[in-house]
Amino acid sequence: MEKEILYRFFRGETGPDEERRLMEWLDADEENRRTFDRERAVFDALLLFAPVPGAAQRSPGMRLRRMAGSAGGSSPTANAAGSN
Repeated sequence: MEKEILYRFFRGETGPDEERRLMEWLDADEENRRTFDRERAVFDALLLFAPVPGAAQRSPGMRLRRMAGSAGGSSPTANAAGSN
C-alpha cells in the first residue's frame, strides 16, 4: 500500500474504492496492520507539531522562557519590585 493513500485515509480524503482496497490490504497480512499502525503513529505525532491556522507564530525560545519563569513561582521583575 502506498504511504500517500494511508496519509490521505488518515486525513479523511479517500473515497469508497480506496477505503475498500485499504481494508483488503489490512486483512491480507499482519505485517500490513503493523505498517498501518506505525504510519498512523507517525501521522499523529506530526499533528502535535503542525502549526495552528490563524495562530501567531512564536519562537520556541519564548515559550521556554515563559515556562521557566512560571516554574519558579514568580518572575525576576516581580521579585525586584517586591524587595523594596
